[in-house]
Amino acid sequence: MIALSAGRMELVRQVRGGIQRVVELLGSPTPEAVEQCASHLETAVELVAELQARLHGPGLESPAALRAELAELRADLSRADRLLAQAFEFRTGWNRVLRAMLGGYSSQGEPAVLPVSGRWAVKG
Repeated sequence: MIALSAGRMELVRQVRGGIQRVVELLGSPTPEAVEQCASHLETAVELVAELQARLHGPGLESPAALRAELAELRADLSRADRLLAQAFEFRTGWNRVLRAMLGGYSSQGEPAVLPVSGRWAVKG
């Protein structure tokens, strides 16, 4: 939830907190951890939109302090980006291994394409 009374510095800190949580979760990128990242990233996007709307107005914080906090946010985002890319590459590579193990190889030497069945599971 976005705190409407929050200043720009507080918004940047809130975004950083969410992105830092994403980095922590991606330290062991289980499917559950990756799923949890989605809500943190959605909140971060909302906060960044709010921050962008406020960046050009007057603020009480020091411009140098705000710039420093934004630089830290950029570094956090870079870390999260690298970890997400690595998780994607790992998942893609594991998918290729599983396809080869379960279906063999095509005549072109690529892992076979496995048939996908559509199934629904309902709990509750």
